[in-house]
Amino acid sequence: MAFTRLIWSFQTHPGTAGFGGLDRNYDKAFQFGFYASIGWSNILHVEIQSLLVGLKLCWKARFRKFICYYDSLHVVQLVSLSTHCFHHYANMLEIIRVYMKKDWNFSLHQTLREGNAWADILAKLGVTCIDTLVTVYKLPQFLSSSLLVNIVGVSFIRT
Repeated sequence: MAFTRLIWSFQTHPGTAGFGGLDRNYDKAFQFGFYASIGWSNILHVEIQSLLVGLKLCWKARFRKFICYYDSLHVVQLVSLSTHCFHHYANMLEIIRVYMKKDWNFSLHQTLREGNAWADILAKLGVTCIDTLVTVYKLPQFLSSSLLVNIVGVSFIRT
């Protein structure tokens, strides 16, 4: 079985926050995407919530071998290290750790925001979304060009 690649992102605007992510197979082909609004929140809460939702979706989809690329080094570190029980998001972080220990081949890696532009597009949809979670199984037209740029390996200079 090939690795599945998951990418998550988040966006915030005054008064609302959202997140999004997508799954691609080993050939980088789109398998499914998701986005959601989380309402009024802070960046750390949205980042942690997006990782938790993504893991739940992958488990439900029966993915048992995948790599997750996430653009928040802070969350990757929080999940990887032990967290004080009085940390504001200790419960959510522990649930993520429980998911990571399930019977699957899972690894979590930090990536630069430029490395997940397509998930960023879905996260922007999450900000304006009225639903708590939207899952799409057909590649949205507005993501087609962004994914193509990534598949062919176009490089961008980080400014």
